[in-house]
Amino acid sequence: MNNNPTGAIKYIGGIQNKNVDVILAEGVPSNGLGMAIMNRLRKAAAYNVVEL
Repeated sequence: MNNNPTGAIKYIGGIQNKNVDVILAEGVPSNGLGMAIMNRLRKAAAYNVVEL
């Protein structure tokens, strides 16, 4: 994946359409575009989030 935030959002959205058991991701600050990225990650994980 590249550093294009818009591309990241599309990529994460595509995860929802695949048979994925685990998503490992480092969170980003939830402001601006980071809010959209984190929202997509949470949706892709079906809101099953474990914070470490």
